[in-house]
Amino acid sequence: LCWNGDEPLRLATSARTFRQRVQRAFAAELLCPTASLVDMVGADPSQREKRQAAAEFDVSLELVNTQLQKAHIRQ
Repeated sequence: LCWNGDEPLRLATSARTFRQRVQRAFAAELLCPTASLVDMVGADPSQREKRQAAAEFDVSLELVNTQLQKAHIRQ
């Protein structure tokens, strides 16, 4: 989808290339879908709600915060 075949495959650990950014965004949305997260925590989530969501999706609190920021939810 986003690979031209000329670029070698790399781990998506640091988003240096466009392809790596796409991979990381895809993985984040796959693991913690934004719509489901917002439905779970609402428009003004507390730290407790964010921690519960992280546990529910089995992801880090950092990922939950990132997904909420992308959804323009107040931190």
